[in-house]
Amino acid sequence: MEYIKRNLLVAGLLLSSLPSNIARVETLERRIDSGVRISRALEPDFKAPQFTEIKNNLCARYVRLAARNYGHNFVGADAWDFAEKNKLVAEVNGDLKKYKSFLTPKKSVVSFFYNKSRYNKNGRKVTHVALYVGDNKDGEMVFIENAGSAQRAITYPQLLSKGYNPREIIDPKEKSKKL
Repeated sequence: MEYIKRNLLVAGLLLSSLPSNIARVETLERRIDSGVRISRALEPDFKAPQFTEIKNNLCARYVRLAARNYGHNFVGADAWDFAEKNKLVAEVNGDLKKYKSFLTPKKSVVSFFYNKSRYNKNGRKVTHVALYVGDNKDGEMVFIENAGSAQRAITYPQLLSKGYNPREIIDPKEKSKKL
C-alpha cells in the first residue's frame, strides 16, 4: 500500500509541474500496474462548456453556442435541419474515420442518427449533432454534446457504443463578402 501511495504522490507532483494550461483540465481515469486508478491530464479544450440556459436535449443549440466560443457562427436549426441551414461538407452514412480529413477541430459539427431518440420520426435521417473538438492522446475523435441533461465530452467509440450512427459533416455557412 505504501508503494501505491508513493507512486500516486509522484504522479501528482508530475501533474502539478505541467504548464497551467495543461494542468487545468478535465481528467480521464487510467489504470496503472497495481490496478489503482489515477487521473491523466487531457487537453483543456476537451472540457465541455456548460450552458445553464440550455434545457435537456437541445443538442443543436448547445453545439451552436459551443462553436461560438471558438469563433464560429452556425445558423440556428434543429439537428435534422442543421446541414440544410449551414454548410454540408460531406455525407458520411457510415464510418466517420474515412472522412476525418474533412473535420476541422472546434469548427465541424457531425450529425448522427440515434434509433431510440424521441426525435426519430417522420423519416428523419438525423436526430443528434455534436461538435468535433479534436483527438485525444489515444487518437480517438472527441466531441462535445448535449444529450439529455448531460453537457459533456465524448469519444467517437463511445458514441458508436451508445448506438449513434454518423450521417453528415457540417461547417458554418460562409459569410458573403462585401465588395
